[in-house]
Amino acid sequence: MMRQTIIAISGGALSALLMASSGPLMAGSLVPLGMIPAYLAQLPLLLVGFGLGVSAAVKAGLSAVVVAVLVANVNLIYGLIFAAFVAGPAVLLASVFLTVRPAPDGTMAWMPIDQAAGLLCGLALAAIMVAVMLGAGLDGGLFGQLEGFAASIADELTTPDAGEPSALARDLADVFVALAPYAPGIVGASWLVTLATNGALAQTILRRTGHNLRPSPALTEFRVPGWLSIAWGVATLAWIALDGAAGRLGGNLALVLIVPFFFAGLAVAHVLAARFNLKTFFLVGLYGSLALIGAPVVGVLIATGLIDDVANLRRRAGGAQGRSSGRNAGDSDED
Repeated sequence: MMRQTIIAISGGALSALLMASSGPLMAGSLVPLGMIPAYLAQLPLLLVGFGLGVSAAVKAGLSAVVVAVLVANVNLIYGLIFAAFVAGPAVLLASVFLTVRPAPDGTMAWMPIDQAAGLLCGLALAAIMVAVMLGAGLDGGLFGQLEGFAASIADELTTPDAGEPSALARDLADVFVALAPYAPGIVGASWLVTLATNGALAQTILRRTGHNLRPSPALTEFRVPGWLSIAWGVATLAWIALDGAAGRLGGNLALVLIVPFFFAGLAVAHVLAARFNLKTFFLVGLYGSLALIGAPVVGVLIATGLIDDVANLRRRAGGAQGRSSGRNAGDSDED
């Protein structure tokens, strides 16, 4: 017990230090290298949670928040933000990932990853709705405030001491202002991807070292929950059809709800790679392209996930997968 507590506290401290060590973006780099430690801040917490259990994850989360406050010169606001966006979600994911419940056949099964994804998406959607309600009393509401703030920054950036700003600078400023009302959705989607990526890394490390509590779920079994598909369609329709705050709210919700389709697209890619015996070559190329090219590859994977949701591409590829029902709690990992 003492050993687990020490590991949990150490993991929490490392998480806070990773976040604190994030530097500014490196000029001229397509990848914000200085932010890599921040992206990995949840990894120590998830290693503790997935490897030692939910109780240890809670201890690690509390430790992380305390260290984060101390590192930030006893800044309680920073501590609350860290708890809300880093420590809290990591503890929640560990709790959900390690949930065991009765399966239809009477055995005990782990919670399917598609249901876990739906729960986390629901949390992100709820956070956006709360933010919108809290901002309702402000002039222009939350979205108007974001747009006005972005416009003021754009004006400063496009008003040099001498000469006129370039056409590129003006275009970039316009894009910045146009995207500002969708900052909540962009942040929510980024949060989901970061959390899922750290979770996958933690489980991989623990499985390879033999310290995982739960067998690794197969990505090929991931399916977008039915309610999520419907919600995405409704939000997207609202985004397109409605003006003002309602349309912007729909856009923000749609940005969050599209994330599971990205992972469904990855699932299709894994099935195709196995189907044509090109697993290593294909997947190295895919993830390398994701790292180097980014947005276009993400767009292709999202489109693939959307098509799979309707046409079941995995079945057509010869790798039919049913709705994930979870694996028995006693099952072991497949190689």
